[in-house]
Amino acid sequence: MRLKIIFISFLVSSSFCASANNYFVSPSGRNSNSGSFGSPFKTIKFSLSKLKAGDTLFLREGTYNEIVSINGIAGVSIDKPLVVSAYKEEDVLIDGKGLNVGAGSALVRTSVNFTRIIGLTIINSNQSGIMLDMEAPCSKVLNCVVHDVWETGIYGFADFCEITGCSVYNAAMSNSDGIYSPPEYWGGGISCRRTSESPVMNCTISKCIVHDVWGEGIDMAFADWGTIEENNIYDIYSALLYSRNNQHMIIQRNFMHMSKKMGDGDPVGIAHWNEGSYSFINKNNTIINNIVLGCKRNLYHYGGCEGLFIANNTFVNSTYFASVQIDNRAEMSDCIFKNNIVIQDNSLQPIWVESGEGLIFNNNLYNKSSDKDAVGKGDIIGNPAFISVIDASLPNLTPEVFMLSVNSPAIDKGVEIDNVIDDFSGYPRDNKPDIGAMEYYSEESSIKIKEIKIKVVGVTSTVKTGTYLQMIAEISPSNASNKSVRWSISDGIGKAVISPGGIVYAIKPGMITVKVQSMDGSGVSGKYEILIILSANGLNQMIIYPNPAKDHFRFTLQDNSPGNLIMTISSLSGKILIRNKIESELGELIIPEDIPDGMYIIYLCSGEVIYNSQKLVIAN
Repeated sequence: MRLKIIFISFLVSSSFCASANNYFVSPSGRNSNSGSFGSPFKTIKFSLSKLKAGDTLFLREGTYNEIVSINGIAGVSIDKPLVVSAYKEEDVLIDGKGLNVGAGSALVRTSVNFTRIIGLTIINSNQSGIMLDMEAPCSKVLNCVVHDVWETGIYGFADFCEITGCSVYNAAMSNSDGIYSPPEYWGGGISCRRTSESPVMNCTISKCIVHDVWGEGIDMAFADWGTIEENNIYDIYSALLYSRNNQHMIIQRNFMHMSKKMGDGDPVGIAHWNEGSYSFINKNNTIINNIVLGCKRNLYHYGGCEGLFIANNTFVNSTYFASVQIDNRAEMSDCIFKNNIVIQDNSLQPIWVESGEGLIFNNNLYNKSSDKDAVGKGDIIGNPAFISVIDASLPNLTPEVFMLSVNSPAIDKGVEIDNVIDDFSGYPRDNKPDIGAMEYYSEESSIKIKEIKIKVVGVTSTVKTGTYLQMIAEISPSNASNKSVRWSISDGIGKAVISPGGIVYAIKPGMITVKVQSMDGSGVSGKYEILIILSANGLNQMIIYPNPAKDHFRFTLQDNSPGNLIMTISSLSGKILIRNKIESELGELIIPEDIPDGMYIIYLCSGEVIYNSQKLVIAN
């Protein structure tokens, strides 16, 4: 017999047959609604009261005039993160106009660990824009935009926090008149900091664009094992990148410049300072592959430190003092400055260094002689011969102008360094590295990647838990000079890990996305979705017909099917649209009219066990 089943919609996130949910909120919704896709809540505050560990709150397009405080949600963990995200690529604006956020707080603030704040635009806060409290370790702010805030754009107090792909501008507006007069206070663009007694641990700020900030651009203070990398920072009132009293810090592949004057500010490109008499001093920090130009000082080190390593950077044309200024050399120990290009075209010095023995120089290129205390073995005096004329005032200046031309004296004149294996753009450095941030490649050898397609070794993109799947990156053009790539996994409902060679090991059932990123500076990437099913005995056959389906489909299961079966329909990104109990080996399922045409995945499961899956095409 046939069993006709009337569908009941469920919106489930982290387990196909279990408890975590997706909720939706929209300015046109009602708080008396169910919170489903078709019946969203109205306010973020009310929606947050419904969330538990593992849930996702999707914000639909529109403006929300409310303070967002994420707290009081127990059980959140690496396997059950709490996600607050814009839905797909819709424009979601959280506007603090007319709201009093409260001193020392932010318009969007989380005190819950493993929070993910994704794709939101934050404006008009009378304090900070986004804040990750100390009580929110392992939280992330991804692809958010913050602007027109009175203090700091994004503030991280939490250990293991990550701020990636964000854009911050018109921040620290309390000082927007450009004339600092104490007790006036300014904040910054993006900041991770705590205290010397309780340093913030393992924080990352990467791939962000920060500009027109009336305080610091990006800063870390009292941080251990922090990373600031691949950011574009320009037009900042104070230090563009401020590293204060940090240890084991990595500052790499950042592009910093000033194209205009910001009031009476003192914009230092990279400020590496100890301030105050703290026991937590700068120690074992690394500054490599950065490009800085047009600041009052492009690099300014102040205070004692141990184990500072400055290599393969390009510093060009400061406007106030030497391009590189290093104070307190006598208080430095085991510090190195090598393979750097330092240029000063006007009457100022390329570099100024206090006398002392704690900092060693070698294999640097200066465009003219200056400070005898900065002289070292293998140094070069000459024009680096960049491929373009440098003009810091250009509004759309790009790092490519700092590439070396074929006649550059910097080519092959650096020394090989174990932890500097590639350059600013991701090109590999050979055993005769060039001086400066950019490695030279001839026109013939610098063909960049234009496309990456991911393919699977075998005939299926489905993999069982506890097994492996080999991925291959097909690169176009085939004669690209640098074909190195970086593999990563974006966990959806499922979970997996991937090796540097593209081998996926499946851990948890569900959909995941494999990502591959070019390392040649082209910015090209690729994605591939994989379905993970749980290894299980029993059901191994499910027939779906017709497929493509219009308003219904029929299914047939094999006779030895286990009981308590649940059938779900999921989007390719892992969003569960429907979940229903199956009570017969034969059935006909009605497709709701509100499910749009497209490709979906049908899962057949019982408890946490996924027995089978198939793709379903809906085409009306």
